[in-house]
Amino acid sequence: MAKDQPTTEQQEQELTPLQLRFIELLLAGKNVTDAARTVGVSRRAACNWLDPAHAVHQEYERQRRALAYALQERVRLVHELAMKALKDFLISTKRPDLRFQAMKLVYESHLREELTRPEPASSEQLVSDELQRQLNPSAIAIYLYDEKGRPRIHD
Repeated sequence: MAKDQPTTEQQEQELTPLQLRFIELLLAGKNVTDAARTVGVSRRAACNWLDPAHAVHQEYERQRRALAYALQERVRLVHELAMKALKDFLISTKRPDLRFQAMKLVYESHLREELTRPEPASSEQLVSDELQRQLNPSAIAIYLYDEKGRPRIHD
């Protein structure tokens, strides 16, 4: 890291209570204009704070990522608990109709998307698709096949 680059701790120390409150309001769902009005700064100043090089922007992004990760973790934990409870229920119940309904719910809400996902395209198909987007179709054969007509890309 360059000597003139402030560390994250230094950037946090540089932020004023007003700027920290501004970040808090943005993370709570306020738009820039409303957050600026609430903390008593102009919209222009608030927009300057959100410049990627500004410490406010960097702190906002750090907190935003931390909140997103925390939410993702909570959802993951709840999902694990729900799946364990469902598994325990399926093991313990003797009624096939309830077992069927539970598995149908799991399939429709989770497994269908996983099981019906298309097979990934071959590398040859990926290259062909990309070239069709960028070049004229007659140039594709030059990249996919050698002078003897053999594929250049092997899966």
